[in-house]
Amino acid sequence: MSLFRKILPIFLTLIILIIASVVILHYGHTLPGRVATHFGSSGQPNGWMTRAEIIQVSLLFQWGFALLLPTLMAIIRFLPSEYINVPNANYWRMPENFIRGLNFLFFYSFWLCVLDAIFTIGIFLLMVDANRNLPVVINGKAMFLLLGAFLLGILIWIIRLILYFRNEGSEK
Repeated sequence: MSLFRKILPIFLTLIILIIASVVILHYGHTLPGRVATHFGSSGQPNGWMTRAEIIQVSLLFQWGFALLLPTLMAIIRFLPSEYINVPNANYWRMPENFIRGLNFLFFYSFWLCVLDAIFTIGIFLLMVDANRNLPVVINGKAMFLLLGAFLLGILIWIIRLILYFRNEGSEK
């Protein structure tokens, strides 16, 4: 894996998290004191937080997931190779390939962080928009479009992960 392919997802994760933090802080302060934060299938609110709580929770979730996933990928380095379940397990459990596979998992996990950060800031912006409406209602079409794009991104991420390990680390 080239240096560029290692650095790009880390760089994008940091840039998107910084942008997300600015968006949360900027738009968060425009919210009313009591903010609808959870919505039922009809788009009507059924959960509330204070403005300060939603800003704190949003920032914590954005940065928390971005730190948690790569940290978990770094921690599995200390597990015995037989505990790691991947396609072509005999190949990937050989010591020289095990480290290469772990490195791939670590750097590849940042792409999921990018996807998650984009999704969660999208959810935040939909929530901001919903709280500007009277009555408060979330845009269901936009929510399902965002959710569909997120799920498609996860599917692509998983397929790429499986193919990497199935093809013995080939970048094809």
